Amino acid sequence: MGSSSVSSHSLLASTVVEGQVKTAALPLIAVISALLFGIQPSWTWIFLAPLLAWMSIFLYGISLMVAGFTAMYPSFRRIVGAINRVIFYSSGIFWAVDKVLEPFPALLVIANLNPVYQFIEIFRFLLYADIGGVLQILPHNVACSGIVVLIGALIFKLGSRRTS
Repeated sequence: MGSSSVSSHSLLASTVVEGQVKTAALPLIAVISALLFGIQPSWTWIFLAPLLAWMSIFLYGISLMVAGFTAMYPSFRRIVGAINRVIFYSSGIFWAVDKVLEPFPALLVIANLNPVYQFIEIFRFLLYADIGGVLQILPHNVACSGIVVLIGALIFKLGSRRTS
């Protein structure tokens, strides 16, 4: 049986891009909602598209990790959904992390380390033209995202070696 001419990295990248295209309406809905709630457009909104592109790179790293772990441990796919829900619901998309965790400073520090929460906060700061907030989170998010991509590439490589 012949091998595919499509690399596994390309397949993962296309999966991430497909996912981003499918959810592209969400940022548009957020911008329209902001306008409807009286938030005036700002020059910072031009950074929303690059933020989404950066998030795609982060998601590519996550995809590499999941694919690598799944190759090494086939039962890993059974817990991916649970992990995804924990990260999603702890991201602050439905609740104000800083207000809820204010009485628990250690938990607040941990919550602030969640890169998904960081992306949401950067998006919010850009909508409200709060460059100070963006600059406060951005270095940590860039570092986290870079580390995720590097670790993801390593795990993916290890998983590929195991299956070949």
